[in-house]
Amino acid sequence: MKLSLLGAVSTYVLTGLILAVLATAAIGQDAPKDNDKPDAVPAYMATATYKKSTMCKMCHKAQGTGWATTKHASFNKELPWDAPGAAKPAPEEVYRHVTGYNADGTYSEKGITCEACHGPGSAHIGAPMATKKNFIVNPADLKTAGQKISICGRCHGQYTIGDQKIAVKFQQGQDLLKTDGFKLDKVEPGKPMQEMNELVTSKHFKHGVVCINCHTSHSATATEHSLQKPIIELCQGCHKDKVMATHAPKAPADATCATCHMPKGVHTFRKPGEGDDKD
Repeated sequence: MKLSLLGAVSTYVLTGLILAVLATAAIGQDAPKDNDKPDAVPAYMATATYKKSTMCKMCHKAQGTGWATTKHASFNKELPWDAPGAAKPAPEEVYRHVTGYNADGTYSEKGITCEACHGPGSAHIGAPMATKKNFIVNPADLKTAGQKISICGRCHGQYTIGDQKIAVKFQQGQDLLKTDGFKLDKVEPGKPMQEMNELVTSKHFKHGVVCINCHTSHSATATEHSLQKPIIELCQGCHKDKVMATHAPKAPADATCATCHMPKGVHTFRKPGEGDDKD
């Protein structure tokens, strides 16, 4: 009898251990992992689907309120070609104004919404509370500058991938600069939607400074160009010794760092008169 009871207990304990191991494996199976490829796309992205910003804002109310102040959000209400009589847009124009764009021209949602930057949210929504953060992309947590700039640059960039001008199969966490067939176009300084082309040539990018170091997609208050802080204050966060009164004593009273280092809004951040961003 004792042997039978001992055997039953042993079997129960062993079964429990096996189930625990299987459960742990299941929970971690699709979670992002550190491996030999720091710029690898999270495994769960292969099956994740878009759930739309209304679902995101149910939990992330503050971020949703901040996002609503941005130009990205304005396209959620009306797209540039929604007006009667407007010309049919090119695929690349649609791509830059919507979330979850598909190869057939359909999309999940108007506007640059939460999932445009954080990726499709189904896995995040379905995950246990303790592991939710493992099933959504936070651009700030991506490991390489190439991954981070690709989040913004897939829209704010001029490029080709094979015979296409858009990254139809893009997955958040992907490094476009390392994508097969990807080629940046040669651009003319000062033109719109080419910030990635310019930034990758800068010293900032070589030191890992990318879009999200200066811009935010959901500020508590509306700011010009969605900047995190006023320009001079923002730049002095790194360039602490560059005080306008001594660094540029002859500059106009309303001048900022961008006046000289970002003429026409060019994101090369070069010294005045240096390189291809001058008139």
